[in-house]
Amino acid sequence: MPRKAIFFLFFLYFFIIWWGCKTPPERPPEEKLPEEAPEILPDEVPKQPEPPVVPEKEKEPERDPIEEIERLVNEGRFEEAVILFEEEFSLQSAESDNLILYSSLLISVGKFDEAQALLNRALEKEADNVEVLYNLSLVEGYLGNIKKQQELLNKIIEIEPENVLARSSLGEIYLNNRKLNQAKREFIKCLEIDPENISSLLGYGYILTREEEYVDAHKIYTKVIEIQPGNMFAYADRGKVKMALNDREGAEEDLTRAIRLDPDYYWNYIDRGKIRVYMDKLKEALEDFTRAIQIDPHNFYPYVYRAGIYEKLNEIDKAIQDYYIVLKKRRDYYFAYPSLGVLLYMSEKWEEAYRSFAEAYIFEEEKYSYPLLAALSLKKGGKEKQAIRYLESTINTLPRDSLYYHMARVYMKQERDGDFLYWFKEAEDKKEEMQMLFYLASHYLLEDKLELAQTYLLEVEDKADPMSIEKRLATWELDKFLRSKK
Repeated sequence: MPRKAIFFLFFLYFFIIWWGCKTPPERPPEEKLPEEAPEILPDEVPKQPEPPVVPEKEKEPERDPIEEIERLVNEGRFEEAVILFEEEFSLQSAESDNLILYSSLLISVGKFDEAQALLNRALEKEADNVEVLYNLSLVEGYLGNIKKQQELLNKIIEIEPENVLARSSLGEIYLNNRKLNQAKREFIKCLEIDPENISSLLGYGYILTREEEYVDAHKIYTKVIEIQPGNMFAYADRGKVKMALNDREGAEEDLTRAIRLDPDYYWNYIDRGKIRVYMDKLKEALEDFTRAIQIDPHNFYPYVYRAGIYEKLNEIDKAIQDYYIVLKKRRDYYFAYPSLGVLLYMSEKWEEAYRSFAEAYIFEEEKYSYPLLAALSLKKGGKEKQAIRYLESTINTLPRDSLYYHMARVYMKQERDGDFLYWFKEAEDKKEEMQMLFYLASHYLLEDKLELAQTYLLEVEDKADPMSIEKRLATWELDKFLRSKK
């Protein structure tokens, strides 16, 4: 749930309770009938039998529509609350309190235009009514008129400098616009007025987290939980703070509590899944990301994490499938292309691997290894001529004084491997050297120079960057070579 919606619900619940608690006007005292003097006629009037005593029927308590509306709101049945209000109250003769309540209900069901018109009419009668101004600010915010919303909130603060609702909402606007100092100022001011204001505590805790003041943020979220033990956001945010403080078990526990409080909140599964990945609880993390996908299958984010877990669990086909889903949803998520390319390469799906590495190079033009990987994929798939044509179209994008350029020429059969080794010995970048040894070893594999290829692959596996694609593919080639010997 967006924080904007949280602010509104706090206000709606508060307003209904306040409205319902207003003291009703006193009823005039009932007039007593004058007592008649009893007549004493014992001899003249025969005694009549006394009628049987019939117990008076208890009067049913009068139904309070406001209490009914409050109950419906608490149960999340906002549409029914709107209908009940319209049945019980006349808008033509409604007092401002009724109009404010009705506008809150309209906001809750997304009827912003109706609420806006209603509130503007109310302002014509009471230009300084802060409740009307605040509800109108909510409407403007939901309609995306942030500047107008801010103007209304500032007007409320001019009228009532200690209006916590207005100040906390203003702080939220600053927060959304990444104006952390102004937001922090407003939240601190709110907490000076009301130290237990939940919205301001959550906002202030968020800013402290952004400022990496994790210990103080932890204290703030703990205070929220003490005040409001059922606050899901406090547990979720404290869980992220605990993760930053390297308390992984505590972080997982807080996110689990948050999920129990709201089992359908998408981001808690994402956050707990990430924590579980760090804790190496891969199967549990997999369950979290799968649940997130069930809640919102349109978001690409959990597919990325799930694909990574499938890779670690060596479920390559499932990982490939998830990466394809990611790129279908977000073609510009370029981080997925090289990962997908590696998996396709190791699955010997050479044409698809070529396309992935070629696409990766379009998005990351400074990664000069990608065109070599794309060309190598084609060569491994027996498409030598297509590999040469591809390199002819990309070689001018490679620095001429780099080993990438000279290796591309080797792959294009424009330079001998002996000439390449001359440039290799002159190079000073050890990381680049290890990368080039992989491509040279792959070249020798294609030429059936297996012993020389194996020597270079072993050196790459031993000395290359542990996170590099080349090291991973070198290990795969060596494993494949050993399997073929069995």
